[in-house]
Amino acid sequence: MRFKTLWLRLFLHFGMVLVLFGVLVTLAQQIFLTTIQLNNTKELLSNTAKNIVRDIDSKKIKPDDIESKQKKELFDILSNQAEKNNVQIIIYKGDIVFYPSDNADFTAITTSKVNGSDSFGTFYEKAGEEQNTGINYLVYVRNIYQNYGGYKLEVRTHLTTIHQSIDVTNVFTRIVSIAAIFLSLIWAFLFSRIFTRPIVSMNKLTYELANLNFGHKLEIERNDELGQLAENINLMSDKLKTSIDELKIKNEQLTKELEREKSLEIMRKKFVSDVSHELKTPLSIIQGYAESLKFMVSKSAEKREYYCDVIMDETTKMTKLVHDLLNLSQYTSGTFSIERSVFKIEELVYTVADRYSTIIDQKQINLETHLEPCEILADPLRIEQVVNNYLNNAISHIDENRQIVIIGKVLNTDFYRVSVFNSGNQISQDDLEKVWIAFYKSDKARSRSEGRYGIGLSIVKAIIEMHNGKFGVNNVPYGVEFYCDIPINTKDQSISVTKS
Repeated sequence: MRFKTLWLRLFLHFGMVLVLFGVLVTLAQQIFLTTIQLNNTKELLSNTAKNIVRDIDSKKIKPDDIESKQKKELFDILSNQAEKNNVQIIIYKGDIVFYPSDNADFTAITTSKVNGSDSFGTFYEKAGEEQNTGINYLVYVRNIYQNYGGYKLEVRTHLTTIHQSIDVTNVFTRIVSIAAIFLSLIWAFLFSRIFTRPIVSMNKLTYELANLNFGHKLEIERNDELGQLAENINLMSDKLKTSIDELKIKNEQLTKELEREKSLEIMRKKFVSDVSHELKTPLSIIQGYAESLKFMVSKSAEKREYYCDVIMDETTKMTKLVHDLLNLSQYTSGTFSIERSVFKIEELVYTVADRYSTIIDQKQINLETHLEPCEILADPLRIEQVVNNYLNNAISHIDENRQIVIIGKVLNTDFYRVSVFNSGNQISQDDLEKVWIAFYKSDKARSRSEGRYGIGLSIVKAIIEMHNGKFGVNNVPYGVEFYCDIPINTKDQSISVTKS
C-alpha cells in the first residue's frame, strides 16, 4: 500500500519507531532484568556480610564470644543489618547454629548449587524441603575469621521475593510502555499534522502557481527553514507575477506590432495596386492621343491642338500624383526629419488663403478667417502643406452655399487648432475614418475629373503625426469641418530649433 500524504507517512514512521522502541525496552527488560536484579541482590548480600565482619572486628568479638551465644553486641549487629537490608543472617559452625537473626527461619535445605563467588565467599541457590521443585533462597556464605576456621557467616534472602519483584516490575513496565506508546502515537499524529501543515500549504500554493494563479500567499509565521522557504515562495510568486505581466505586455505589444506589420503589408499591396490603377488611366489617355497625333488621325489643327492640351493636362496630373506619392512615402517611411522653427501661425494661414483668392473669386466663394495670433514651434513648410490641402479639399467639396470658414485658436496653451469649414454634403459615418487612407475617394468619378487622387488628407495625417499633434473631421450643421491641433512647443527646450 502506498501512502500519498506526507503527514501520514511521517506519522507511520514515527509510530513504527516508537512501537519498536517500546517492544525493545520490554524485551530487554524480560531478558536482562532478572540477571540485573540477581546481581544487585548478590552485591547486597556481599556488602551486608562485609559490614558484619567489619563490625565484629571493630567490636573485637572473639570465637569464644560467638560460642557463648550470650554476646549482646553481636545480636545487635545481626539485628541491625537484617532489618536494614531485609535479609536473614546466620552464624554457624558445622551443624551448630550460634546466632540467627530474628527473622531467620530454619527450613531444611534439600538442594543447593553454586551461583558464583567473590574474593571473600560463595553464592548458592538453595531450595527448602516444602518446595522441592524450586529454589527458595539466594545465599552468600563466607568465613568470619581468617585465623579461626569453621565459623561461617550466611546471609540469605528469599528468591521468591526477587522473582515477585521482577514480575511486578515487568507488568508495570508493560503497562507504562503501552501507555507511553499510545501517548507517543498521539504526539506523533499531532506533530506530523502540525509539521506538515506548512508543507501542505506550500504544495497547494505551488499548484496554484503552476496554473498561473498568483492571488494567494503563504501565511506561515516561523523562524526556521520552513518559514524562510515560505517567504522565498511568496517572493518567487511576486517575481513570477511581475515577469508574466511584463511578458503579457510585451506579447501584446508584439501582437500589435505583428498586426501592424500585417496591416502595413496589406496597405503596401493596396498602395501599389492603387498607384497602378491611378497611373493606368492617364497613361492610356496619353498613349491614345499621342498615337492619334502620330498617325494624323485628324487633319484639323484645332483637333491636334486639343490632343496636345489633353496630353499636357494628363501629364500635369501625373506629375502632381508622383510628387504627392513621393511626399507621402517620405513622411510615412520614418526617415523624414522635420525642421522646426518659431513662426506666427496666423500669418502662414493668411498667406495660404491669399494664394487661393483668384479661385475663390472665380467660384464666388465667401471665405471668412478668424485667427488668434500665436507663435508656434513647428516646420512651417509642412504646416503650410497641411493648410493648403485642407483649403483645397474644402474648395473641391463646397456646395451652392459657397461658404468656407477658417478658424485658428489656442487650446489650453498647449495646442493651436486650425479648422477649415466648408458648406456642403456631410460625410457618411462609414467614411469618416477612411478619408485619411491614401487613394480613398467617396466620389471616385468626380475626384478623377478634378484631378484629385485621395492623397492630400493622407499627407495631412502623416505631417501632423510627425509633429505629435492631432487631427480629425466632424460633421457640423450645413457642412463639414476638418481640423488639426499643432503643439505650440515654444517653451520646450528639448526640441531643436532651426533659425530661418
